[in-house]
Amino acid sequence: MKKSIASLCLISLLLVAFSLNGLAQDIKGGTVEYDQLYYHTYEKKEGPGGERYNNFIANLPSTTKDMKVLIFTSKKSLYKHSMRPEDPTLSRMKKGIQRVNYFKPPQVELSEVYINLTKGAITKQFSFMTRFFRMDEKTRQSAWKIGTEQVIIQDYTCQNATMKKGEKIITAWYTPEIPISTGPAQYEGLPGLILSIEEDGRNTILATSIDLSEPDTEIKKPKAGTKVDQEKLDKIVVEKLEEWKKTQQQRGGGGR
Repeated sequence: MKKSIASLCLISLLLVAFSLNGLAQDIKGGTVEYDQLYYHTYEKKEGPGGERYNNFIANLPSTTKDMKVLIFTSKKSLYKHSMRPEDPTLSRMKKGIQRVNYFKPPQVELSEVYINLTKGAITKQFSFMTRFFRMDEKTRQSAWKIGTEQVIIQDYTCQNATMKKGEKIITAWYTPEIPISTGPAQYEGLPGLILSIEEDGRNTILATSIDLSEPDTEIKKPKAGTKVDQEKLDKIVVEKLEEWKKTQQQRGGGGR
């Protein structure tokens, strides 16, 4: 009896392995739409104009999103802004948030991420104060610690994996049902496509649709922007923020 049970288990494992191998051969690529989420907090003001300002921020959302898209094949992928039309209400809300954040220091934003899966190389394009920068790196697959939890995202069973990034704990939810080792933003290196990212338990990227038709557009590496490494980019950011602060002080604005 024990031998029969062991045989059944072995057969089941082999069937799963053959099934995933067949699936990997069938999937030549696809397109995933994501919502990239941002969380906002607002400080109330006191004194003249405070009541009007506080009423204004009371109607602003605590969360907004950008629509992103990941185009991928078994050899490469590109994560960038989606061409989907944005909800007009969301656009108005974002403009209101920009007004509130006008005197806050500008930040570096990740614009596009290209991953060459066969070469283990990643190219990240950043925007900062109207300028673009480009950084080439090797992928880092060893940072993830694979867990045992599972969730369903867009009808796909996903498993969790975690890593530490600075002071934050990053959790990725990837699906072995799409066995291609890429994902949104700079996240990759797992045995399946990443469909969601959390930072310290709070969701920041979530897949909203998945199309496994082979992409009909060429996946190209970003070429725009000054080529930098992390150290050089950090130095540029520090210098430009100092210039920004001086300008704000001369105008009598923030930055103090």
